[in-house]
Amino acid sequence: MKSSKLTNLEILVVDDDRIVCLLHKNELKAAKIQQPLIFCGNGKEALEYLQKRVNSGLIFLVLLDLNMPYLNGWEFLDNLEARNDLPETHVVVVTSSIFEKDAKKAQHYQWVKGFYHKPLKAADVQEIKNLEYLKVFFEITEPVKKTV
Repeated sequence: MKSSKLTNLEILVVDDDRIVCLLHKNELKAAKIQQPLIFCGNGKEALEYLQKRVNSGLIFLVLLDLNMPYLNGWEFLDNLEARNDLPETHVVVVTSSIFEKDAKKAQHYQWVKGFYHKPLKAADVQEIKNLEYLKVFFEITEPVKKTV
């Protein structure tokens, strides 16, 4: 039996590179993540998606690239920080940036729970599944077996 929390979480993959999105999708599926995956090509699309789900009762995990057109990852994070009307959102930055300053900057955002280099690897996905704020969504409880 799956945890009831399973249905309360949606995962937004926010990246303008379709190949990277496919790689992330495959890695998440290989890790047996069953939550719905939503793909957004930039931060603007992701914010619009979240705005439409303000009263949905859902919680969101955003796998966020930093370098995208229209509204990049930093601008998305700034918007998220400035608003208090969006659903509960946890962000994991997944970027090609090799700059330590980007990892440090990301830590200053309250919603950011992790920082990884893309594409996600199996070990990264396991770490994400075990992050303090997120692990409850990935725990699966076994049905109670009756003894006769």
